Amino acid sequence: MSRSQLYLFSTFLFWTALYVYVPILAPYARHMEGSMTVVGLIIASYGFMQLLFRIPLGIWSDRTGRWKPFLHASLLMLAGSALGLAWSPTPEWMIATRALGGLAACSWVVWVVMYAGFFPEERLPAAMSHLGVCSALGQMVSTYAGGWITDLYGWTMPFYIGAILSVLSMLVLMPVPEPVQIRKQKLTWHRIASIGTTRSLLTVSLISALGQYVTFITIFGFVPVYAVEIGANSAQLGTMTLIGLAGTTVAAYASGIWLAPRWGMRFVLILGFIIIGLGTVMIPYSETVGILYIAQLIGGLGRGLTQPMLMTLAVQSIPPEERGTAMGIYQAVYALGMFGGPVLGGMLGDWIGLSGVFLSTGLICVIGAVWSGLLRVENKMVISDW
Repeated sequence: MSRSQLYLFSTFLFWTALYVYVPILAPYARHMEGSMTVVGLIIASYGFMQLLFRIPLGIWSDRTGRWKPFLHASLLMLAGSALGLAWSPTPEWMIATRALGGLAACSWVVWVVMYAGFFPEERLPAAMSHLGVCSALGQMVSTYAGGWITDLYGWTMPFYIGAILSVLSMLVLMPVPEPVQIRKQKLTWHRIASIGTTRSLLTVSLISALGQYVTFITIFGFVPVYAVEIGANSAQLGTMTLIGLAGTTVAAYASGIWLAPRWGMRFVLILGFIIIGLGTVMIPYSETVGILYIAQLIGGLGRGLTQPMLMTLAVQSIPPEERGTAMGIYQAVYALGMFGGPVLGGMLGDWIGLSGVFLSTGLICVIGAVWSGLLRVENKMVISDW
């Protein structure tokens, strides 16, 4: 296997390790007689750590000029988090161990930047598509398998499998050489501030925050609640998530490899937000689980189109030795959508009902499409194979 193929396989294992126990995490805490407040804190601790540490991690990796030590450390933390969750004597202990998993997930900053370093600028859209496929595929396989593993082997088995997958990811990563990095200027705090105020980076980050807002309102938010209201059972909820992530995987493959080189990244972004909006607006009019499946597939396809393009635009105009800082800023800003989506969605749900939540979220997609149309994009791309 080539270095890029080994890296992608390690990335896939990282995401499977991160998500294999996600479907049963909240029910497991409730099974241990945790209160809803504690369950909420367990879930929130994961995102809170990412909001705090993504930017410092990006700066640190840029200053050292290294990537693999951070990735190895994150995989060890991920294994420790999984074992800690399995061995937690009470739900309250799970808050700290899940926070450790959130700290490990901050390394996605470094995963993206190191892989980008393998390729020239014109191949970045295809490279980001590769990562998008591995991310979505890892989430898809692990979230679907996690419930089945629990049914067959008990509550703690997904945590042990997560720890094993983390170690496997580290072993696969070990022979992959780091890209050669030549620093043209010292990364001073003034330069960090300059990167953080780059207009193109902030614009793309905010557009991505809109996308994350929609994602955490829908597939990771209130779609399961709506599905239960129209009669979906637990197995159908898992299938629904699988279908949405499958759509993301397929579209992520196509976006940077085939579509963007032919039609341009801006067009793909606009199309992606329109498709997400269509799938979102369909949700409150889905009177059967089958139609809701279709809506989730459409939304997943749209997410797969937008995510690789936004990652590409976040780093394309940034020198390679400063991309960790840029990616840290990008991911920290879009984390606002991860937090804001569930919070605002819940408030809107109490005020105007679930249908109003999804219809208003469709308007967010329109804003994303219009804002994407105003971007100045340099389409330095080549049509690529896998």
